Amino acid sequence: MKEGIHSIFQEVIMLAKRLVSIPSTVDNPQALRDVLSLAKSELRDFHIEEFESNGIHSVLVSKQKTKSFTVLLHAHLDVVPANTYTLVEKDGMLYGRGVYDMKVAAAVMIVLFKEIAHR
Repeated sequence: MKEGIHSIFQEVIMLAKRLVSIPSTVDNPQALRDVLSLAKSELRDFHIEEFESNGIHSVLVSKQKTKSFTVLLHAHLDVVPANTYTLVEKDGMLYGRGVYDMKVAAAVMIVLFKEIAHR
């Protein structure tokens, strides 16, 4: 694996661990704010528009303030309740609440956006 790709992969794994560790369930509004704050902090160098619909807080992140997009990446950071929110790596696989749906995918999107937005 090239050094750049390895570095990006490690960044995704580190962010995924942080996202999965937050029990962002509908019945935990503080954790929902925390997980969204983490995502926003990762994207702080970009334009962030915050909004709320039916009590759900969301953000729209873009390279610049615009309503015209070539590519739109979409993810959610809430998960269903569970007993544990620890990401486990075993035999090259990741296990934990929100890994498949969809905190790891959100981490990939965040890192990918940061990598390509300035190109």
